[in-house]
Amino acid sequence: MRISEVARALGCSVRTIRHYHQQGVVPEPERKANGYRDYSLADLAALVKVRQLVVAGIPLKSVVVDSEDELYDAALAEIDRKIVELGEQRVRLLRLRDNPPMPAPRELMAEVEKVLAAGGLSEQDIAQEIDAWNLMSYSGVATDQTWRVLQANVHSAECVSAVRQHHQLWVQLGETEPGPKCDALAEQWFAAYSDGVMNGIIETLTPGYLDLQPNDIAAHNGQVVALELIRR
Repeated sequence: MRISEVARALGCSVRTIRHYHQQGVVPEPERKANGYRDYSLADLAALVKVRQLVVAGIPLKSVVVDSEDELYDAALAEIDRKIVELGEQRVRLLRLRDNPPMPAPRELMAEVEKVLAAGGLSEQDIAQEIDAWNLMSYSGVATDQTWRVLQANVHSAECVSAVRQHHQLWVQLGETEPGPKCDALAEQWFAAYSDGVMNGIIETLTPGYLDLQPNDIAAHNGQVVALELIRR
């Protein structure tokens, strides 16, 4: 049999059979006088065995180096792992289908920008705050309830005052070394943080796809101490 006929019989490509030969799984027949390789029934049987193993999910490299007793259990364990992984992937895909990743509500973010500007934040600081809200939205942390609470917060008369105090304390914390004074400032900052646009927000959040730690955020001196209060 020519290699093309063997490939047809196995239901694969000629390239696949040549790959098996190159990997040393099945020896390649010697060329005949006419220059072609003639595959015997023994050659075909060896290729059929390898093809069945590979199609069943056993990696070709395992066929080469592992004993046959180990092949099946190892391949079954890998398939079971993939089934679990695919199940988790399916759950995530269904969740994304029902709640596709989207930025934070644009009109609401415009209102947040006004509140932050009134609170004394610079354009750069405001942009970072908006980016943070978008990150929370895309990563699945924010919920519909989050946006409802935020909408109420930006319309609160106390919100701007709390934002201004929160921002001033944040700047002070960046200039304050850890210690008793820093701890007191951090507590004040957290109270203002909780009364501003973030009032009631933390309770609406859900676990998302990010695991950010305080040291992942650009913070200095007492700011790191203050961020730890959020995690309590």
